[in-house]
Amino acid sequence: MTLESFISLTRRRAGVLLAVIVACVLAAAVVVRVTPVTYTASAVAYVRVNVPVGAQDDTEAHYAATQMAPRKITAIVPVFTSEAVGQRVVDALGLDATAASVAQSLTATHAEDTATVSVSATATSAAEARSVADEAVLQAAQEVSELEGETSPVEVILMTPSRLSGVTRSPNAWAYLGLGALGGLVLGYLWIIFRELSDRRLHGAKAVIAAGRAAPLGAVPSSRSIAEDGPLRGADPDTEEELRRLRTNLLHVGPKGDIRVLVVSSARRQEGRTTVSVGLARVMAALGRRVVLVEGDLRAPSLAHVLGLPEDGPGLSQLLEGAASPEEVLVSTSTPGLEILPAGATPSNPSELLASADMSALLQRLSTAHTVIIDSPPLLQFTDGAILAEQADGVLMVVRSARTTGEDLNDAVLAVEQGGAEVLGTVLNRAPASRRGRRRAADQ
Repeated sequence: MTLESFISLTRRRAGVLLAVIVACVLAAAVVVRVTPVTYTASAVAYVRVNVPVGAQDDTEAHYAATQMAPRKITAIVPVFTSEAVGQRVVDALGLDATAASVAQSLTATHAEDTATVSVSATATSAAEARSVADEAVLQAAQEVSELEGETSPVEVILMTPSRLSGVTRSPNAWAYLGLGALGGLVLGYLWIIFRELSDRRLHGAKAVIAAGRAAPLGAVPSSRSIAEDGPLRGADPDTEEELRRLRTNLLHVGPKGDIRVLVVSSARRQEGRTTVSVGLARVMAALGRRVVLVEGDLRAPSLAHVLGLPEDGPGLSQLLEGAASPEEVLVSTSTPGLEILPAGATPSNPSELLASADMSALLQRLSTAHTVIIDSPPLLQFTDGAILAEQADGVLMVVRSARTTGEDLNDAVLAVEQGGAEVLGTVLNRAPASRRGRRRAADQ
């Protein structure tokens, strides 16, 4: 994964990443809330081995004391955390605790090549933690003296009282929240990277190019004006410009620089075929062409509903069955030069009607004076789309961003090619809007 793709992934999944971080921070806050607060204070004891009286000038006596000191320190470290010392601390401070619990709250550590022992005490208040740490050193000194006997050269001294060192509070709220945020960041990225690797949907023009088999000819962004007013009444400036760019690209890739019959299809439903078909037909008519937009989906027609036309009127199916004439089924629109041929009543044999000689003859007759755009059924659900594609100059494949998968796109293109037709290219529907486009949409 390149840095550019990583940044793009972060922007696209920022909401999920933020949600995971917030969840982990909240979880850390809950842990801080329910965890009992404790304080830890430390005191430092110094252990020395005294040279016997009268031998202060004896070099061998000093050497013997030096050799004995490390062994004695190692031996007495467990004394600091013993229950005997714990009982002494309880008695000395009058604590409402057992010797065992006080002993468990104590830790003693000795750094190599030193004569000191660090004693830490944990309690429910800072003052108590300090008192217990200091008293543990003093009582350990007494315990060592009794264990060693009066003639022992070993002596334990309180070198650094706990008041001279800081008190540590646990849990540390800021540390927990920081760890929660860091953990959320790591988990969030692991999750979105996993989703990215397992996500087969196409999220942009680059993904469509990487999927192969069909060149991208345009990208139509999501449009609030189309959603509110319908595709026949126009769209916001950015969407209109993209539709014009799509029109230009189609006219250049078409046979002999022109297209008489164009099928607009997709792999599956709900990918934007009708919206793209209407928008493309409208901008084609804006060139001064005469355009007929044909509803080729006889199984689940939606064009009449989208354009606000009567859904019970005659249409393509009645025309092919000989129950209506072209003049009875063609519907004029508010866009000059654009006529609509709705599907009409749902027939019992849609595939047979679309593959009939009458359908071929109808397209030839219409295309002599019109540009014919067919809103086709999805290619992976029925054979109707492939049948229509055989009778057209080419197919425009609609790919819905973040919905169509690469596998579906390739399978749909293959279905067209196996039928002997040609896919001219793809158009990415509901493409992410540019920053300029988002600002314009917000100003409207």
